[in-house]
Amino acid sequence: MRVYPCLAEPCNFLLAHAEHLPFESQVFYYVHMRSVIDHFYDPYLSLIEANRVLRCNGGIMLMVGIKEEESGISKDSGLSLLLLRLWEKIREKGLQGLMFAIIKRIYNLTQPDIHIWHPAFIDLTDIL
Repeated sequence: MRVYPCLAEPCNFLLAHAEHLPFESQVFYYVHMRSVIDHFYDPYLSLIEANRVLRCNGGIMLMVGIKEEESGISKDSGLSLLLLRLWEKIREKGLQGLMFAIIKRIYNLTQPDIHIWHPAFIDLTDIL
């Protein structure tokens, strides 16, 4: 409650596509975007839409886990992206960790990563 005092009173939560909100402009006091911006195809457009539906002096509650290293927005594709991900797994967990991750993926022992991107701090400051 200290972090989000606005939630002390009852409120409605609505589900919609963040990039194209089906609401009139300037109707909400708050837009809640906790742990979702890394799932959006266009996080910049989602922030523009959030701002559009906010009343004057409204607030966006934004929270997401960030990477402190380089950007999580991939500029590679195909084989180069696969090799990059394999190399990162080897650096993080070693060859044994890589093999375990591959086995888990083959036998579907783990959930696939459903994030569109993994933002670094600089990514968030750029779009904000």
